[in-house]
Amino acid sequence: MMKPCCWNDETKVNEVVANVVKAQEPSRETGALVYSLGDEGTTSGCCIHPACIEAYRKYLQSQYGTIEALNDSWGSTYKSFDEVDLLDTRTTWRARPPS
Repeated sequence: MMKPCCWNDETKVNEVVANVVKAQEPSRETGALVYSLGDEGTTSGCCIHPACIEAYRKYLQSQYGTIEALNDSWGSTYKSFDEVDLLDTRTTWRARPPS
């Protein structure tokens, strides 16, 4: 999962944002004119939190309209968007026994 939380988990996002705001209150009292988030320009990764998987499925449905259209494009045989996953569980760490 992404850090510090899944960005599609609204409850956790609200908590993280509230904590950031609280931590920055002293800075805000000094009248800072500009904040830079220059180190946050590139993000890579795949979050497998259930909220992200659901957001991904909704995105696919908005793009393809029907599961048949997605299957035609992908060469897959899903019966519904609920079967689509972010990772192929046959080839990822979730399929391997713990070492």
